[in-house]
Amino acid sequence: MATIMQRVSSVLNKVYGLAILIIFLNCSTPKRISNKIENCEECYTIERFKMRADNSTKSILLFNYYEFSTKEALPFDFVIIDDFAFKENPVEIMTTDGVINIIVSKHSKKPVKIEHVSIAKGDSLVVNVYLKEFNAVFNK
Repeated sequence: MATIMQRVSSVLNKVYGLAILIIFLNCSTPKRISNKIENCEECYTIERFKMRADNSTKSILLFNYYEFSTKEALPFDFVIIDDFAFKENPVEIMTTDGVINIIVSKHSKKPVKIEHVSIAKGDSLVVNVYLKEFNAVFNK
């Protein structure tokens, strides 16, 4: 009888310890912020120009940031082009004819994804991006 009580006591101690560990881990886990990247046609416009130098292997991308609702100009922050981050504006890239993907972001604004932008050697693009306010949604 005493051994059965010892076993029950041992099992209950393990269950209590495990419950306390689970509670502690759940409380210390950081909350994740839901940050969906905008992929909308009205969030950007692209103007395409050709540089005068015909033998140029570079392309230039100029980014203009605007508030979505008021169309007020915002300062440049950074842009990601095919997994490379750029903090200068305009962005000068070595290119071959093809397609690039762009993610434009700014502090406290929702990032905008611009996919399948065709670009050729000597292209000069002006990208006007209209950024929406970022309202953080915390997930548990």
